[in-house]
Amino acid sequence: MKKEIINKKARYYYIFIKKFNAGLILYGNEIKLIRKNKCNISNAYCKLYKNNIFLLNFKIHNCNIREIKLLLSKKEIIRINNLIINKTYTIIPTKIFYSESGFAKLEIFLSKRKKLYDLRKYNKKKDKELNKKKLKKYYY
Repeated sequence: MKKEIINKKARYYYIFIKKFNAGLILYGNEIKLIRKNKCNISNAYCKLYKNNIFLLNFKIHNCNIREIKLLLSKKEIIRINNLIINKTYTIIPTKIFYSESGFAKLEIFLSKRKKLYDLRKYNKKKDKELNKKKLKKYYY
């Protein structure tokens, strides 16, 4: 059984544009706690600093909050840097998963924040679908 830690808030608040998979530099006790699902990625975000990408505000149970360096190739970092500067995208972590070799990986997306009217449309659409399901269940 594969364990994944998912950021559910990200799908609601952001429009995803481009996906990248990055490795994480973690200590032994941190990786043990991540395997036991004792961490929270919902408020985490990534920042580019001196040609490196860091994961910030990633909470692991009983560990200090620290900057976690992401392992990406130079080409990917340059591509991300150009897109962030030119088109004002943000880097959002969405999922922590394990590779076939057993290493922890982080799925990040270049994304744009949804506008308020987009969120309202989304909520209306979701409510209509929910009401249709309830009516079908009631009448059939």
